[in-house]
Amino acid sequence: LEAVAEADVVSLHCPLTAQTTGLVGRELLRALKPGAIVVNTGRGALIDEGAVVAALVSGTLGGLCLDVLASEPPAADHVLLDPRAPWAARVVVTPHIAWGTVEARARLVALVAANLAAFAAGRPLNRVA
Repeated sequence: LEAVAEADVVSLHCPLTAQTTGLVGRELLRALKPGAIVVNTGRGALIDEGAVVAALVSGTLGGLCLDVLASEPPAADHVLLDPRAPWAARVVVTPHIAWGTVEARARLVALVAANLAAFAAGRPLNRVA
């Protein structure tokens, strides 16, 4: 928690595990410096959405950028998607597009092509036993 107390931005890029579920909750949000921004491109359940809404309401959380939500597809009345919410200008939610850069897609195509060529040559790569 000491590291987040000095951070302007806390950006999550981790898998969802028993240890990371609710990682950004009341305790971590209280430790953030006022006005800090939280970014999550990992998994939705890394964030306790209720705690984040409370921090947005109180004004302690400066901004929230999400490429994932805890439940998807989200309900039409999902609180973080409400454009009338007083904090709406401080929240950005995107539909799983954070990975989709031109470079990421080019790398994906190259990796698939290399795997297919290796398999056809009798040397499969990245085998899962």
